[in-house]
Amino acid sequence: MGIASIAASLKVAKVVRKVKMLHWDKLQAHALRGTVWENAGEGVSGVNLADLETLFALEDASKKKTVSDDTSGKPKVVSLIDPKRSLNISIQLAGIRMPFAEIKRAFLGMDDKTLRVDQLNILALAVPTTEEIGLLKAYQGDKKQLATVEQYFLQVMPIPRLSERIGAYCAFPKSRHCLMPCMECSYASLTTTISAPPSPPTVCPLCINRPSRDSPD
Repeated sequence: MGIASIAASLKVAKVVRKVKMLHWDKLQAHALRGTVWENAGEGVSGVNLADLETLFALEDASKKKTVSDDTSGKPKVVSLIDPKRSLNISIQLAGIRMPFAEIKRAFLGMDDKTLRVDQLNILALAVPTTEEIGLLKAYQGDKKQLATVEQYFLQVMPIPRLSERIGAYCAFPKSRHCLMPCMECSYASLTTTISAPPSPPTVCPLCINRPSRDSPD
């Protein structure tokens, strides 16, 4: 039974505010005798309709609009990348779970301890294209408002030949056991050559006391 119906049946002040409808069985006026609703609104022992109106009042539409306007004041996220590609890359980056600045440092340092091969294979699919780099460079707004993928691209796009670097980065752990001895030997030879004292100039033995063409035999 609605509060407005009770107020009308008891001839009390009409409910001004709209209230929520409660799924109760409605009672006719003659059926109120002997119930808690008989003296509603008439005294302390009865039901206070004003309290019910306050407790079950519907939220004012103007207040909802105000709250909506407040939330609309939040900074908007700007996306420049194709939505489908942006979604795929966002999922890939979420699986890495690493700050973008740390990923950049690992790329530059070829740090295979920070990024595993499986992670590198994922990041190889998230290399910004020339067109995407152009979009980011042409963007004149606040870069803090850019979406997640755009923030990642801003970090890694200054790295030269990023795609080739990631490819070599992926192959390096597999061939490292073959390449490292050769690299260490070359480095040792180069170090020895640089640190050795300069050698005296050498003279070809055939050039010593060699007669000239004009001298008599």
